[in-house]
Amino acid sequence: MAFQISTSGSRLILSLDEKDYAKAMAAAKACAPYIAAVKVHPEMPLYWKKSHADAVAEIKKACGQKPVILDAKLADIDSSNQMKSSYYYDAGFDAIICHGFSGQDAVAAVVAEAKKRNRGVFLLVSMTSKGNLFGLREAVRLCKMAKETGVDGIVAPGNDYERLAVARKIIGKDTLIISPGIGKQGGDSSKAVAAGCDFFIAGRSIIESADPGKAAKELYDSIPTGAVRGTEAPFSHSSLLSVLLKKQVLRFGDFTLKSGRKSAYFFNAGNLDDGEALQAIGDAFALCIYENGLLDKFDVVFGPAYKGIPIATTVARSLSELFGVNKRVLYDRKETKDYGDLKDKLLVGNLKPGDRLLFVDDVITTGGTKFESIEKLRKLGVPFDLAGLVVLFDRQETDLEGKNPLVELEKAGLKPYCVLRSRATFEALKTMQVAGQDVLPDGIYEKFKEHQKMYGSK
Repeated sequence: MAFQISTSGSRLILSLDEKDYAKAMAAAKACAPYIAAVKVHPEMPLYWKKSHADAVAEIKKACGQKPVILDAKLADIDSSNQMKSSYYYDAGFDAIICHGFSGQDAVAAVVAEAKKRNRGVFLLVSMTSKGNLFGLREAVRLCKMAKETGVDGIVAPGNDYERLAVARKIIGKDTLIISPGIGKQGGDSSKAVAAGCDFFIAGRSIIESADPGKAAKELYDSIPTGAVRGTEAPFSHSSLLSVLLKKQVLRFGDFTLKSGRKSAYFFNAGNLDDGEALQAIGDAFALCIYENGLLDKFDVVFGPAYKGIPIATTVARSLSELFGVNKRVLYDRKETKDYGDLKDKLLVGNLKPGDRLLFVDDVITTGGTKFESIEKLRKLGVPFDLAGLVVLFDRQETDLEGKNPLVELEKAGLKPYCVLRSRATFEALKTMQVAGQDVLPDGIYEKFKEHQKMYGSK
C-alpha cells in the first residue's frame, strides 16, 4: 500500500482530543514543527460543529499538511466497515484505525477501500487501559491478522516493551507500529524504539499543558529520532519470568544438581502445576518456535517423560491457538507397558515413518537425558527425522567432560533452541522487582557468576 508517515524527522503523533475548536487548532499549529502526524477521534469534528471534510482540511492547514489519522476503531461487519471507511476516506482522512475482533473480512474491507485511494489502515492489537482483554494471545493473533490483511501499521502500547517486541517480530520490518503509552503513562521512548516502535502518540500531556508547543518540543527532544528500531532481542520474557518466580519454578538457595555440582539456584518445571502457568510456558515455546522459523519444519511435538509430557501437550495447544498449526503429540514411557494395545508399549501417540520430531523439554544442563531419549526412539525401528530441540531453560553449563551440551546435541542431529538462557535471565532478574522488592536475594547474583566461571559453557 502507498500510505506512509515520514520517518526522517519526528516520531511524534499528536492526539488532537480537544473539544474547543480554537484551542485545538492553536495547539495543532504550535505543535506542527515537532510532529509527524495528527490523530483525531471521529467525534471531535462534531464538537467543533464542522463536517469531517472541513475538519480534516483545517487540521492540515494548521499543522503543515501532516497526515491525519482517524481513530475510529471500526469494529463492525465487513459491509458496514466498508461503508464507514469509504465515507471517512472521502472526507480526506489519510488513515483509519480499526479493530480486528470482528474478523479478518471486516479488516480486509477497510484495506480494500484504502487501496482504492492510496490511504492507510492501522489495526489495534493491544491497549494500555487497565483490565483490557487484549492479552498476549490476542495480540499475537491480531498481529497475524495484520500481516495477512496487509494493513500499513498496528497500534500497540509503548509502555509494554515485551508486547512491542513480539509484535515487531510477527508483523515484520516494513509494517509501522504507532504507540500510546509514553510520557504520563510511564513508557520510555528509547526502550520502546529498541523494541520495535516507529511513532509515539501523545495527547493529554501536550494539549492540557499551558504551552502545547513547548510541551511538544520537550517530548520531541526526548524521543530518539536517529535510533534504529527493533534492535532488542525479538522476545523479552518479563511476564514469563514472573510466572516462573510465582510458581517457584525458579528458586534460589543452596542446591545439589543431578551432576553433583552445587548451585545457588534450581529450576524445577514440576511446579508448573496449573492452567495459567502451563498456558504461559506453552505460549513462550510457541513464540520461540515461530521466532526460529520452525512452524513448518516438524510434524510431531515429542516430550520425554516425565516433565516433557505436559510441556508437549501445552505447546501443541498453543501452536494451534496462536498460529493455527495443528501438530501431533508424542511422549515416551519410563517403564515399558506389557498389556493392552502393545503398539504403545513404549510410546503414547503415533510415530509414523518419516515423521519430523521436535523435542521439547524443561531444562538442559549436560544434555544426557536428551541423548537417552534419541537412543530409545531409534530402537523402535520406525524411521524419523530430528527437527530440533526446544527447551524452556538453558543453564549454559558444560557437561561432565567439559563440553558444551548444545554443541554436542547439534552434532548428534538435534539442533537446540532455548526460550530462556541463564545469563540473560540473571541479568534481567538483577534489576527485577515484585511489589517493590528485589526478586534476587542478596549474594545470589554473585554466586551465579562464580558458578558460571567454573562451569559455564562458551
